[in-house]
Amino acid sequence: MTKYVPALALALATAFALATPATATADARDDKVQLYIEVHNQFSSGMHARYERYTAALQGLNAEAPCQGEQNPGAAIYHAGDATGTIRGFRTRLRRRPQLPMDAQVTAMLDAAAAELPAWNGAYAYYHRRGHLEDGCAEGNRLHATLMESYRAFQAADRDLLAFLDQESRAAHERELVQVEREHGQGFRLAQVRIVGQFTALRDLLQTPQPDLAELGRILDAIEGLKNAAQTLVDGASDEVRSDLYQGHYNMFLQRCDTLVRQGRALIETMQNPRADANRRERAVSAFQRAHEDAIRVSNSVGYSRRVH
Repeated sequence: MTKYVPALALALATAFALATPATATADARDDKVQLYIEVHNQFSSGMHARYERYTAALQGLNAEAPCQGEQNPGAAIYHAGDATGTIRGFRTRLRRRPQLPMDAQVTAMLDAAAAELPAWNGAYAYYHRRGHLEDGCAEGNRLHATLMESYRAFQAADRDLLAFLDQESRAAHERELVQVEREHGQGFRLAQVRIVGQFTALRDLLQTPQPDLAELGRILDAIEGLKNAAQTLVDGASDEVRSDLYQGHYNMFLQRCDTLVRQGRALIETMQNPRADANRRERAVSAFQRAHEDAIRVSNSVGYSRRVH
């Protein structure tokens, strides 16, 4: 069963898929795309969080040289876990064939991460020991330039990569629908693939500037209908198959679908309530996002025995 991974730094989790390869060439290509996903997941969340924190601290400061004595962004900087040790391995894998157009973007992301993490931790040490008072902010402003260029380069390349992965995901999902139905029929596996397809529809809708709540309700209804049909299959299965499904986390996946639908409907109700304040709306969005991400996570954990189709 295809795995789906959340793409970070988007409004909601993005479901990406890799199709089961049919040839050695397809296998190598899918390995390369999997590498892209790993690079994105390794660096994008941390870099996005640090960028948001750092740029918020720049408000009211000189955009080119924000360190001016005691006026500086140092309070926003913390010591970050250094993941640059993974970069060498990523670069080695990236050189493997086939060469794809996105290799250049992923190289740019690795270059940016290799510069940003040392600069960030260097800035933390610099401001922590009050080095800005010793050198007149020279090092602080040099590190600032490195950070901002790293964020610019990483984000530009990551946007291109996410667009590519989204296209890959949609094409892989269509291939998987055909393949799973051909190999396993209208069973448990196909039900899961169809449900996860609705996760992508959900993501697409909620990335729009003003999501259509009626359309959101229709997608939730579709997820619930597919989930109920899958539950009917579970209820009618033999004891052995039901045991395998339980052990393979299929039941847990269906439970997470229930939670997603429930939180989605709570979100609609909150957004339609004129008395709901901003904090209540934000909590509803956060609860729905967590339910969506959790449903994807549990879907990734589903496994099948040979007798489950």
